Amino acid sequence: LAVGMNDHIAKPINVDDMFKTMAKWVTPKNNSPLPNKPTAPQQETDTDLIPLELPGIDTEAGLAITQGNHKLYLKLLNKFHDGQADFVERFTKARHHKTDSMAAERCAHSLKGVAGNIGANILMNAAADLEQACMHNLTDIELDKALTAVQTPLCQVLTSLSSATLSKKRKPGSGQTLDQEAFKVLLHRLSQLLQDNDTDAIEVIDELHQLPGIEQYSSILNKLTKAIEAYDFEQGLKVLNKLVTP
Repeated sequence: LAVGMNDHIAKPINVDDMFKTMAKWVTPKNNSPLPNKPTAPQQETDTDLIPLELPGIDTEAGLAITQGNHKLYLKLLNKFHDGQADFVERFTKARHHKTDSMAAERCAHSLKGVAGNIGANILMNAAADLEQACMHNLTDIELDKALTAVQTPLCQVLTSLSSATLSKKRKPGSGQTLDQEAFKVLLHRLSQLLQDNDTDAIEVIDELHQLPGIEQYSSILNKLTKAIEAYDFEQGLKVLNKLVTP
């Protein structure tokens, strides 16, 4: 404020609040009224796969961040589960990194951000405290205390996300015959999107994951997902060749 900042849009981003804050300060040059915020398109929902009660997670806050997009929210929940299960191990390794003094701070910062995105507010606040402890070079005892304060809500959130309801989405039924025609169509579309460096490829991978009998390719599909999320489309095409090459 002292140097002229007039407002603040905090993370995790609440889109409605963001537009309200921007509209408060942005004045068009031609003095015409600001256009109304576009209405979000009707989203496909997976309400049957997201329990209303997830201990440690405010699902209403999480859905507000995704503007009611249940499919996106479910993806964020599953991604959090897959990406943060080994947080304590990664943080401990980063804490003792010999050449990167900020590794532990970044690790805590990342947890804070993804926790906020899914509505895990208690965990987000604990991760913020851990980040501050790293920034201020507190003693090992104080840092251990901050890490312990993270572990309890993290364990609660991970346990919630391991529920059978969420796992249903993540692990399709086994023992079924793969529809080869549908499989080939999706692979062709995926190849085109990867060649175009198009992140919509993730949506195709989601469709592939839901094909009955796809379990034998789960490992390769997971590698494809990681490559695309890292915007490494060249690597994605290399991995895809393992699916299309006999």
